[in-house]
Amino acid sequence: MKFVLTTAVFLFFTFAFQAQDEKVIIEGTVQTEGVIPLNLEQAEPVQHTLITVYCDDEIIEQFFASADGDFDYVLNPGFVYTVIFSKSGYFEKQLVYDLKDNPDEELKANVVTNKVTLHENDESEEMTELSYIPAAKCQYNLETGEIIWDVEYQQKMNEKYYSLAMQ
Repeated sequence: MKFVLTTAVFLFFTFAFQAQDEKVIIEGTVQTEGVIPLNLEQAEPVQHTLITVYCDDEIIEQFFASADGDFDYVLNPGFVYTVIFSKSGYFEKQLVYDLKDNPDEELKANVVTNKVTLHENDESEEMTELSYIPAAKCQYNLETGEIIWDVEYQQKMNEKYYSLAMQ
């Protein structure tokens, strides 16, 4: 009887740890763009930023970044998530994590680190419109088994933010 109970407990913890490995942890820091627009060397943390996680256009979680701007959250493979960072006095920032085509057992990259830069809200119409478009996107890559950022898309969005910040 002891052997059966010990084996059952061992199997439970083995499956629990395996299931945990299949999840994706997003972590990072929410920061300002610095004194000079987009000077990330002078960036400061944005305290207690509201972070809203959507899956299929439904809010599944809301929480706040720490006083240091740090955050982390666990995403389950198999879905597309939109994560919105918002704070009074700043434009919202959206990131999209496409884990839809991710077979759980193939996931290699299980931690995604982000530096999320918020821009002060100067009530610019162009920047307001830009804040409703994802600033960056990543997707599970079936060939490599890793989560890959769409660098070209992100560079294009950074150029748009930079040109508006310099006006």
